[in-house]
Amino acid sequence: MSVQEAKGRTRTLWSTGGAWVCVVLGGLALEGKIFAQNQPGHVALGQAVQVILLGQSVYELSRGAELCRQALARLPEAEDRRFCRQLLASALIQRASYLLHAAQGAQALSATQRHFWAQVVRSALHDALEALELLPEAAEPYYLLGRLKLLQGRRVEAQKLLRQSLRYPAEDPRLRARAMALLAQLASEDQQRRQFYDHAVQLAPADPEVRLARARFLAQAQRWNQALADLQAALHTDPESVDAALLQAEVLLKLGRKQEAWAVLTKLRKQFPQHPQVHLLAGMVEAAQGNFDQAVLSFSRAIALGGAGAKVLALRAQALLRAGKVDQAQQDALAAVRLEPQQVSVLALALDVLVRVQEPQECEPLLAQQLKRHPHAAPLWHLEAIRRFRAGKFDLAVDAATRALSYHREFVPALLLRARLYWALGQVERSIRDYQRVLAHDPQNLEALNNLAWLLATAPQARLRNGVVALRLAQRACRLTHYRDPALLSTLAAAYAELGRFEEAQHWALQALRASAPEQQARVLQELHSYRAGRPWRLFLPRWVRTSDSVISPLQR
Repeated sequence: MSVQEAKGRTRTLWSTGGAWVCVVLGGLALEGKIFAQNQPGHVALGQAVQVILLGQSVYELSRGAELCRQALARLPEAEDRRFCRQLLASALIQRASYLLHAAQGAQALSATQRHFWAQVVRSALHDALEALELLPEAAEPYYLLGRLKLLQGRRVEAQKLLRQSLRYPAEDPRLRARAMALLAQLASEDQQRRQFYDHAVQLAPADPEVRLARARFLAQAQRWNQALADLQAALHTDPESVDAALLQAEVLLKLGRKQEAWAVLTKLRKQFPQHPQVHLLAGMVEAAQGNFDQAVLSFSRAIALGGAGAKVLALRAQALLRAGKVDQAQQDALAAVRLEPQQVSVLALALDVLVRVQEPQECEPLLAQQLKRHPHAAPLWHLEAIRRFRAGKFDLAVDAATRALSYHREFVPALLLRARLYWALGQVERSIRDYQRVLAHDPQNLEALNNLAWLLATAPQARLRNGVVALRLAQRACRLTHYRDPALLSTLAAAYAELGRFEEAQHWALQALRASAPEQQARVLQELHSYRAGRPWRLFLPRWVRTSDSVISPLQR
């Protein structure tokens, strides 16, 4: 192949393949012989091609860029200079991309070296800007600049640059798709975000980066099954994607598929034993399984590996509390709050521990301070409702729970709490409505299933009772727990009694009696005697099932 043919092919490959022109020159670049002339400019250019082709580090790409600059100063022909500028832009874009990925990873894992990584981002910006000067009508520099601005938190500039990247043709659909995915992150409304993500997936359905981006969005929207489908597609294309596997484990955990989540994490632990996020998620699975001591060890391992962020401290505080280590839990929770996490969900995890272990008056100032910072945060208003409940201010607790629901209409913890409060205040009809709203959003919520069934079976007002619905709800709850929970068995008995089916009511009340703790047996025995006498149960007091996320000790009926 002649020199002119090689350069012509290179220009063609540049126009169709984007910034990665140097990769295609493997057979042409060895020993700098792509340009046969012995002129200094051509020799420097040939060396640059070789270095950039073989470059696997920032240092080698920097050397290749410097050789390109030397060649530019010596090449006489305009065509050669144009080719050299393309090659230099390619090196700069690759180097900026390396720096960008390094900075993203470091920011995720270490919050103590922000100044250093800010300098790395500035270096990458310098490279991307120089590439833009060399290629003002190419999509790649705009896209890269947009990503860097986003990393710096300059969202408006990032959005403009990403939109600019879409104005120029890009033969590789992945770049346009990834720009769309980033624009989705910057969109102000969920519907607009979904449209951007869907368009991105249409452009590049096999791109794991795009699939992962949409999966994150779907997971945040709690569309777990859709998120899982995107993650499976991403892992099919890129089975080694750690980020996709980690999110897959988290989504499986949210879906209640703990064993599958644990299988994913067991594999990741073997492959990446030094990755803090792997140990963090392992701790989450262990906590969900009730193994709180082991969860504390996993969270501690994540912290030791450099993941000492607010989230892992808050999660360890939760595990320590459930393991009975109250003082250590309080220390972790306070440390997490001091880090001032931007995510309200993480802040709420830490404050939840403090609301449990401190007196209502003691935690009031800190909670009020955070509510002032995040006045529209439903999880924080939910915690304020709990604090007021613990202080015995039921009416004020209802107000705080209602405030939480005004910001997040279907926030299940606030709905459950308000339903309990209405029940305790004797406002049974309102309690029923709140439990119905919970089940419309979460049909397998045990607390709502049990309490709504109990209300519909035992409420003193005849107009509120519905034995048929109560029985259906109680049976669903019992199936979910394999007929082993004594409180649910007792509710099932009450539902049968409301329908006049007293033999079945006696059978299930007897099963509940056998499964109950000693302190509960006297109450269940009273119910059993009522059914033997042919009377439905009407003695009515609040009670509910203890759940893994319950923050109030269940009252006994």
